[in-house]
Amino acid sequence: MKSPLFRLAPLLPAATYWVGCAAYTRMTGDPLGIGLGWNLILAALPLLFGRLALRCRSRVCAGFWWICWLLFLPNAFYFVTDLLHTPPGMEWLGEEAGETVVMHSEQFSHWLLLVLIGCGMFFAWLLGCLAIDCLFDLFRHRFGIAAAWTGIAVLSLACGAGIYIGRFLRLNSWDILRPAHLLRKLLAACSPGALHLVFLFAAAVLFSYGVLQSLRYALPRSDR
Repeated sequence: MKSPLFRLAPLLPAATYWVGCAAYTRMTGDPLGIGLGWNLILAALPLLFGRLALRCRSRVCAGFWWICWLLFLPNAFYFVTDLLHTPPGMEWLGEEAGETVVMHSEQFSHWLLLVLIGCGMFFAWLLGCLAIDCLFDLFRHRFGIAAAWTGIAVLSLACGAGIYIGRFLRLNSWDILRPAHLLRKLLAACSPGALHLVFLFAAAVLFSYGVLQSLRYALPRSDR
């Protein structure tokens, strides 16, 4: 049986990440560091909501947490769009001793931000895949493996739409409380280009979850 301290182990890398975000903001004055830390908190909520839903014995209680799970799940995968904030001009062509060479920025804050975005995206997507596990395991036990993967495919499409809504329409999960405003924004944004991006994001979510599941089957298991 795992000790309570073992269950708190994920808080250590999360705390380390938040320290890095705070250090970046303090060093540069750029609030982006705080924004990345906040995005990681949002990425962790779906896993929390999914675990709460699985623990509920009441259907009403479970339904409430599953709704929260679904509304916040795209936040975990939304983190990939923060790659847009990668510092520009970190690599360029220069000359040394008469030869053309690849040059790189040696500014520490640039590399710190790059590491924060990369590690944050990895952490957030891992949390998102673990949150999807909550539904996958439930569907697999109740309806079979084919139904489980069908559900994940549909869920990936919903996540793709959520990522697009968050990045391009600048809406949040709690904007569901303003349905009229949300519907107006969605109708105004409908276009072939928007659908292409939704499917692209959905494919990325489905692919990453498929990679996680394939690694589980490929790596040796321990019965401990």
